[in-house]
Amino acid sequence: MRTALPSVKLGEILVKLAGLENPPKQFVAGGNAISTVVPVLEQRLTELHAYEELSKSTGGSF
Repeated sequence: MRTALPSVKLGEILVKLAGLENPPKQFVAGGNAISTVVPVLEQRLTELHAYEELSKSTGGSF
């Protein structure tokens, strides 16, 4: 189930992030956001590592 953040609160958070010296490259908002996104990112990282040697074998830096 998705939970919606009130627009004002989300706006305040985005302004705070924009004012950071080193803002995050990625940000997910919402109560369930991290628990939803992390498994997907972990799966992608696992797949990248599975083909790491094949990738390196191209010899390039594309």
